[in-house]
Amino acid sequence: MSSTSRVIQFGYTEHKEFVDQKGKKKHQAKCNFCRSVITETSGMTSNFTRHLQRVHPKRHAAYVEESAFLKAGAEKSQQTLTAFIRHGAGTSGEGAPLGPYKPEHWRQKRITEALVKELVIGCSLPLSIVENQHFRNFMRVVDDRYTLLARSTLTSVKLPAMYSAGKKEVVNLLSTQDTVSLTTDIWSDRRMRSFLGVTAHIIGENPQTKKHGLLSLLLTCQRFSGSHTGQRISEVFDAILEDFGIETKVDYIVTDNAANMKKAFKVQFPVEEEIDVVEDADQMSEADEELWQGLGDEDLEPVMEALKVSSKQRLSCFAHTLQLVVNDGMKDTKPIGRAIAKSSKLATYLHRSTVFKERFEEMTTKGKGRTIPAATSTRWNSTFHQLKALLSFDEKEMSDVCDTNEFRHTTVTHREWQQLTELCDILEPFAEATNLTQGDQTVTISAVVPLVLDLAAHLRRFSQEAKSLKPLVATLRTSLERRFKGIFSNCLMAGTPDAAADEPFGEKLYLLGAVLDPQYCMHWVDVDVSVPGLPPAATKNKRQQLRDTITEMIVKEMEELDEETEAQSTSSEDDAPPAKVSRLAAKYKNIRKQTRSGERDTSRRQLAKFLEEASLETDAVRFWHSDHARQRYPSLFSLALKVLSVPASSAPVEQIFSHGGIIIRPHRASLSAKMTEMLVFLKCNQHLL
Repeated sequence: MSSTSRVIQFGYTEHKEFVDQKGKKKHQAKCNFCRSVITETSGMTSNFTRHLQRVHPKRHAAYVEESAFLKAGAEKSQQTLTAFIRHGAGTSGEGAPLGPYKPEHWRQKRITEALVKELVIGCSLPLSIVENQHFRNFMRVVDDRYTLLARSTLTSVKLPAMYSAGKKEVVNLLSTQDTVSLTTDIWSDRRMRSFLGVTAHIIGENPQTKKHGLLSLLLTCQRFSGSHTGQRISEVFDAILEDFGIETKVDYIVTDNAANMKKAFKVQFPVEEEIDVVEDADQMSEADEELWQGLGDEDLEPVMEALKVSSKQRLSCFAHTLQLVVNDGMKDTKPIGRAIAKSSKLATYLHRSTVFKERFEEMTTKGKGRTIPAATSTRWNSTFHQLKALLSFDEKEMSDVCDTNEFRHTTVTHREWQQLTELCDILEPFAEATNLTQGDQTVTISAVVPLVLDLAAHLRRFSQEAKSLKPLVATLRTSLERRFKGIFSNCLMAGTPDAAADEPFGEKLYLLGAVLDPQYCMHWVDVDVSVPGLPPAATKNKRQQLRDTITEMIVKEMEELDEETEAQSTSSEDDAPPAKVSRLAAKYKNIRKQTRSGERDTSRRQLAKFLEEASLETDAVRFWHSDHARQRYPSLFSLALKVLSVPASSAPVEQIFSHGGIIIRPHRASLSAKMTEMLVFLKCNQHLL
């Protein structure tokens, strides 16, 4: 029977047999490692074996090793051995106990690998689990022939080996990329030790599933000692890039708006120890052409190297900037400050008072098993979620719950209830924007411009509709336009595009990302690009001017990318010895080149076809990695992969720190910094192991 075949038992589940439309008997099963469904003619298993060999080579090697042990007849009876493997028996066919597995036995190695990967790394169980007597008793029941590894072996052999293998896998993956985007931040653990985290983001093939998509890789979460100055951050950061071989591949670095992070990625030029101080140095800029006149090749080389990591490569975290906008607005919530304070007090009572909790569950129809979450000062949306949770309950029921002498001061009046409802209506699009740009498995950079313009339109509408919170809306509008001024300048809604490069979020990357995502294209131009008070005809002309500007920008980027690719190709050809070509063959070769160049679509034509044909596809990566897009828009394809891999926020590196907080729980706070680095690295890159 196919269901009992060794390969299916090894790596597949949900096996079933069926008869297809042509009347042929077939069977299929789902892969345990990538969840792909494999189908084969009944009685045959070659497709299942071939899938393991091509997609999961490491698993296939383990399967081959396991099969070799079984075929070798290591035990006295093959039938007894099969029963033993299937049921975990610890005796031979004659009833005599079998000895422990040898270290090289496939089952000893597989159980050890699963214990480390799934329990220590995947479940973040403490390292002392291998010394726990209850766990040892459990493992004896599972397989009494298995020898549990020692803690010293786990910490000094197994984990370092997996860390080295995982790091090598990350380096190999990054070596196949032309461009890499990074996020970085600093985190302090329970023992007030600082760690610098760096994540890399690319669009490529997952080594395990063999499917293309956005890949988020943790480069390091290493101990960062000393003061957190911009210079020290820059030095450590450069060492990390060199360690992974991506010094010249980094296009963008996303950080929060901390002053030390801004300074860390500004231009830093190498200088001699003895140098005359220029009095007007503060007025000098790297953009000043006169500054570089007269420099020789030797002097110009270090300057150009320094410009590779200029401040233009650093991008501000969208989510953090949006939080600053909301914080500015919340300062003008004095009219409803009392209502917000009551909501916070209700949340406190629900978490600390058993009397109030019992009244809440008894007197509300939706209160059973629910609560109002507490808010934190560092996350504005936590306050929003708290208010939304409060408003999800019935107003009269909540008043009845608070109708006692002890809790009457927390009663939310009808007017306050209406004010909180209006506040949530104003802030809800901000919460949606925050959630939309914090993922690391979906394209987020493309949503920045449409979201900012949508928020601006939302606030313009509420500036007329708001009843008691007009000051809040006005402050939000002012802060949004100030903190995202570069976007409004680039969209011709304020200022000039020429000045946008020096303004917050003025990088052209945001416009490129919005247009290259088939979900948005240029639809947002017709919907959200408008200037209050501008006549319809002038608005139409402004939108057309913006389309033309964006088109020229994308065409220029495509041509520059093609030139870089051609230069690299020419360089590699020059390095190789010239092949002998006959005169006649050379003539025909030149004719073929001319024909191909004449038939090849121009960059402008590719962009026009994309804007005309792109559907409202929600998955940009799936669209661009289709054969259709690769063949129909070759130049645009390369640009899209470069742009859409950039994250909009530094949330990916903050998620790394969340894993670190789980690993360094209170009873595990004694972990060394190096062990913490290894465990966090393996946890976050588990999909590569």
